Amino acid sequence: MDCPHLKISVREFVSLQQRGGSLYGAKNFSGISSALAAGTSAHQLLQAELAQQHPGYLKEVYVSDTLQFDNLRVDISGRIDGIYPSENSVILEEIKSTSMVHAMRHQLETDPDHPAILQVKTYAYLYWRKYGQI
Repeated sequence: MDCPHLKISVREFVSLQQRGGSLYGAKNFSGISSALAAGTSAHQLLQAELAQQHPGYLKEVYVSDTLQFDNLRVDISGRIDGIYPSENSVILEEIKSTSMVHAMRHQLETDPDHPAILQVKTYAYLYWRKYGQI
């Protein structure tokens, strides 16, 4: 008997950990699309700068794998924002842009289950499964 098959992005996968709250409770959505556009632009500018500064820097590296559970098969995939390869290891980078840098830093330092941390850990696992190193 075939088991159910789920296809999911890394971002969706880690967001399952954070089920709570509601966007519908927000009073003001104006500016969300402009904030996303600004974040995307900052992301791309940073990646271009890093590629110039660090020979070998790789951006937007696609990784995927299939995880098999007792009665569920999950295809998980995503793009690692940046990779700094070296001979024996790699550094994976997940770029996040925010106007609240200090608050974000505090969250990352105090919450081991923060979505950004879970995202890079998932990318590290997928990278390790594909290349055998991290």
